[in-house]
Amino acid sequence: MFQEGTDIESFGKDLRKKTGVAKQPHIIFVEGPNTFFVGLDSHLVEMPAQAKISDAFDILFKSFYVFNAQYPKGLCFFYDFMDHEIYGVSKEKPYNTVTSFMTNLKMFREKAELASVSDSD
Repeated sequence: MFQEGTDIESFGKDLRKKTGVAKQPHIIFVEGPNTFFVGLDSHLVEMPAQAKISDAFDILFKSFYVFNAQYPKGLCFFYDFMDHEIYGVSKEKPYNTVTSFMTNLKMFREKAELASVSDSD
């Protein structure tokens, strides 16, 4: 998150120069005007004025496919979950961790539904 008036374009370019590597897609939020940007390497795409964080995330997620970028290592399970369960675009098998999570979530939903049915009897 940046304060209003921060030159975020220069910040992105300076970061790329310092690290020497392409920056993975990311979301930047500027407080004040409440504006979201999706950063793609050293370029920023400003979201429309009424955009929500979900809109910015949608562009962020899709940019990984468009630019054939790898998910950040620390977030690979999260993105794999989004990939298979929310967007449904991957043709590859999900990580075992994601499969296990989805199985547990399904069982939790079924138990909750059974509990609500028995409560209404």
